[in-house]
Amino acid sequence: MQSYRKSILPTPDGAVVNGIIVNPDLLIRQLKQARQKHRWHGNRVNLCLASPACCTRTVAMPRMKADELDRAMRLEAEKHFPLNLPEAVIAYTLINHSTGNGEPVREYQLIAVSKETADSVVMIAIEAGFNPVSLETAPLAALRSINHNEMPNEMDHDTVRINIDCGNECTGLLITRGGDYRFHRNLNIGIKHFLEVIETAGNTNRSEAHRHLYLKGNLAEKGLLDITDKLINRIAQTFDYWF
Repeated sequence: MQSYRKSILPTPDGAVVNGIIVNPDLLIRQLKQARQKHRWHGNRVNLCLASPACCTRTVAMPRMKADELDRAMRLEAEKHFPLNLPEAVIAYTLINHSTGNGEPVREYQLIAVSKETADSVVMIAIEAGFNPVSLETAPLAALRSINHNEMPNEMDHDTVRINIDCGNECTGLLITRGGDYRFHRNLNIGIKHFLEVIETAGNTNRSEAHRHLYLKGNLAEKGLLDITDKLINRIAQTFDYWF
């Protein structure tokens, strides 16, 4: 039986910009301290790439042999992704079976990320003393985590769930049905944008803004109505598009 340990840690200021790690030393130091403080046992970890750092697309393909599928996915990546593909990591995973024009098709999540970005995430984990066993995108990592903690009898085939993950730089929106991936969108509003509003309005520092953000009190008192409305509207637009 495997055991799992988790903690939620704030992203150090200046460590990540637009999903790209610009100061790895800050993250390495934080992870080393967290490992000592929380007394995690073992060192095997699943790593997650921030959504802004990845190019993703849902691709429908007929059933085909593995080598044919690899070539077809490479062509799709060349068609859709603005990356220098020889210097990129390309992967795909099956997310759904469906029917198109009466013929069975399979839907895949196609992912591409620069090799430099992928290597930097792995390097940070190794330098902090961990053994990486997988490298995932944020939506699929969230889905695996949700399903791991879900009781089988709590979700039936038709249950639709909307999962909202408000991160430091952005908010991830993941829609699942029956525990399977259906859709995700990345919204470019995150915790740091709320903190910046509080810092500006109160002429305070980041540490004090953190404390104020999580204190009890309504949004108007904190001056957060405008940015909250902006986030809510973008979530509503996503629902309108998907449904």
